Amino acid sequence: MMKMNSRCWKYILGILIILCSTVSFAQNDSLGAAKTPHYSFVNEELNVIQTVDSNYLYPIYQELYEYSKSKTGKIKILQIGDSHVQAGFWGAKFRERLHYGFDQGTIERGFIFPYKMAKTNGPVNYGVQFEGEWEGCRNVFTEKRCGWGVSGITATTYTGGKLKLWFDNKTFKGHMHDRVDVYFVDSLKNYTVNLETATDIIAIDTLVKANALRFYLGEVTDTFWLSFTPKQPIVSPFILQGLYFGNQLDGITFSEIGVNGAEVPSYLACPLFNDQLKAIDPDLIFLSLGTNDVYSETYNDSIFYHQYDSLITNILTVNPRVKIILTTPGDCKRYRKYTIKETQTARATINRLALKHHIAVWDFNEVMGGLYAMDKWYSNGLTSRDKLHLNAKGYELQGMLMYDALMRGYQPYAKNLDALSDNNDEKDEGGLLDLFFFNPNEPFIFTSYMFWIFFTVFMGVYSLIYKNIPWRNAFLVLFSFFFYYKAGGFYFFLLIFSTIVDYYLGNFIYQSATKTRRKLGVFLSVFINLSVLVYYKYAYFIVNSLNGLLDTEWVVHDYLAILSNQMMSTELDTTGILLPVGISFYTFQTISYSVDIYRNRIQPVKNIFDFAFYVSFFPQLVAGPIVRANEFVAQIYQPYQLTTKDFGRAFFLIVAGLFKKIVISDYLSANLVDRVFADPTAYSGFENLLGIYGYAFQIFCDFSGYTDIAIGIALLLGFQLPLNFNKPYLSVNITEFWRRWHISLSSWLKDYLYIPLGGNRKGTVRMYINLMITMLLGGLWHGASWNFVIWGALHGLALVVHKLYITSVAKQEGGQVVNFFSMIFTFHFVCLCWVFFRAETFHQVNLMLSQVIHSFQTIPLLDVIVGHHWVISIMILALILHCIPDRLEWKVQDLYAKINWMALAGVAMLFTIVLYQFKSAEIQPFIYFQF
Repeated sequence: MMKMNSRCWKYILGILIILCSTVSFAQNDSLGAAKTPHYSFVNEELNVIQTVDSNYLYPIYQELYEYSKSKTGKIKILQIGDSHVQAGFWGAKFRERLHYGFDQGTIERGFIFPYKMAKTNGPVNYGVQFEGEWEGCRNVFTEKRCGWGVSGITATTYTGGKLKLWFDNKTFKGHMHDRVDVYFVDSLKNYTVNLETATDIIAIDTLVKANALRFYLGEVTDTFWLSFTPKQPIVSPFILQGLYFGNQLDGITFSEIGVNGAEVPSYLACPLFNDQLKAIDPDLIFLSLGTNDVYSETYNDSIFYHQYDSLITNILTVNPRVKIILTTPGDCKRYRKYTIKETQTARATINRLALKHHIAVWDFNEVMGGLYAMDKWYSNGLTSRDKLHLNAKGYELQGMLMYDALMRGYQPYAKNLDALSDNNDEKDEGGLLDLFFFNPNEPFIFTSYMFWIFFTVFMGVYSLIYKNIPWRNAFLVLFSFFFYYKAGGFYFFLLIFSTIVDYYLGNFIYQSATKTRRKLGVFLSVFINLSVLVYYKYAYFIVNSLNGLLDTEWVVHDYLAILSNQMMSTELDTTGILLPVGISFYTFQTISYSVDIYRNRIQPVKNIFDFAFYVSFFPQLVAGPIVRANEFVAQIYQPYQLTTKDFGRAFFLIVAGLFKKIVISDYLSANLVDRVFADPTAYSGFENLLGIYGYAFQIFCDFSGYTDIAIGIALLLGFQLPLNFNKPYLSVNITEFWRRWHISLSSWLKDYLYIPLGGNRKGTVRMYINLMITMLLGGLWHGASWNFVIWGALHGLALVVHKLYITSVAKQEGGQVVNFFSMIFTFHFVCLCWVFFRAETFHQVNLMLSQVIHSFQTIPLLDVIVGHHWVISIMILALILHCIPDRLEWKVQDLYAKINWMALAGVAMLFTIVLYQFKSAEIQPFIYFQF
């Protein structure tokens, strides 16, 4: 046993300090924004916004600076362009970077057009459903005159119709609106326009001008129904030109307007362009045109110059104070055959126009890599097959580069103002104090450098008191509650509530002399715990299902948030319930404690602080493993123990867990999985299949990585946590899979649900029913969604089929060949189930599976492999690590215990370098935090 003298503690603390520096690389190093991926062929050093007058963008910088300091003011940014803009990924990533870079709250979405009504693709981040007959018209059809406005698109109905729009609030904190402007052609003589919301907000409409109608809602919402009803008789059609969603809140609004096939003259052909641009009143405009102009074989540079000059002049006439940034068209090929060299001519022309009008240029063509850059982008999986458009990954890179270019000008400006500020010292003091308060934008998790800084300080104190068991336990309880507060905010009151309730109910059960009183005690424990869990995890699911079934309009409120607002002057949203982090894990722990006392398997802990220790032990508090009292409580009263072997294992598990999470899971998530699941139809069937495989490894490395770190940290503290994963993808059948995957949950479900239901004691049919019930509830435990229920049902059905198979067909084990193919089959069945687990809707599941089945080779496999070579390499690495024999892992762990300080420091430094190369943009929360 290692004697824990001062030298050994210096040894541990030194390693922790290196780990602090290691995982700090996972943080962002520029204004809270995501780290832009690096490609050697991208000219990052040239990624700047060029201006004739160095002060040209200072008014925009000033607005951004004032907002960053006071969170007051509204800045409107608009991008106008062609299909590159309309695709939505470019603008969505730029908007996301603005959002996180300036820590915005609830912001407005700005101008949109419901593109699907015009029978063309549309941007991401909002959804559209429409009813009725609509005819779309784009400004690229110069032979038509459709009354276009600033959007360059119209949707016309002759018989009336309806439109539902809703905004995706998962990417940001929320797009909430209390004002809707409807741009149209009709003058309201022939049609009545009505707006409704989900909460029956009364919409007061005001006719702004002849072709614009404004609805004031009174309170914010993110879902809208618009109806267009003709007056009898129908005299003329209703022509919808666009919508603007706004609110009275401060923030940065980014709107994008793009039209498939649009050239510069396409917007000159819009008769109401100037009027509506004036109504939108942007502070900054990105003009991203030119690709379709140069794509035309009749491109004429002189004509292009004069047409673009006219468009810029129109904009400056309407909005004299607006700042304009021209973006150059990227390198592209005509019909995938030969490079369009006219892009270089257009670049020069755009720079001439910037010089003439004293405006700015972002030369994306130069940043992209110049002439023939498209081939390099294509070979790295950043473009579509036509080599004219980028793909989602490429457009997102473009959005990040554009944000970086804007920040290169803004940051020096902001630093100069900071240097002149007399209040810096006070702000710094406030910032240090803020470290001790919950910040939802800075998750306090194992991949956060702030956690490791706190943990290092914690271990320094722990090294002074670990021999005194009462002081040690009290200190661990305090830090555990602080950890949960930093991770989950005011919901730590729920943790305190569960601790108090189950401690006293446990004593009540143990001290009760009659079986009836004991049953009452365990019933109250289960009922109270599950009531809290159901309310916070399933209230929306239940109420929405009932509203749909009964045609009711019940609304869920978060009463804990209401109480917090009343007592603590917080400003929490009370109309929606946020899931408290880790509630499913600690709820199951407290239930098992009461049930085990009832079953006479354990005795109650000595006092409430010891029980709080068991419930709140921070390494496994928020994402498991689920620890039972009979496995853990006895350790609370034992002296500190850490063998040399355990120390080596702890260090190995922490490093391995961080590697799994940051290098494998986060990389696969950011570079493949999230993109494919977000838009399956944008990728080939093979890429969708890669996305499914990628998620299988992502969720395993994410979850097992967390538990590895948790077990390692617990070992350093002198406590043993149970194994939670044992190479589950090597299982030869589904039963074995559930003995290897999330072992603490599967064993909990077996002991506290399956066996109490009757297990296999009441006949074969009842056993199958019990298996199905257990897995259905196990699926529902993961989340309030029918997708999780289907996931659980599939696994339950597979368990039933396997039981039937081994009892009726295969009564002896197969050989190695049979087991190998059984393992492959089991893995692919599990991957199929992961599609339901990861997808947000059944429609998304159908799209992915349809792509895999029907569109497998729409892109040559070699091109896909080359384009995704890094992602595929990471998956192969994950598979290799997954297949490493246990005995080899134990040898490596033993090696860590034997090598000296300098060697361990070298390992930590090497690990730092690897993390820096592979780290994702923002800190990615662990997947199982949501459960």
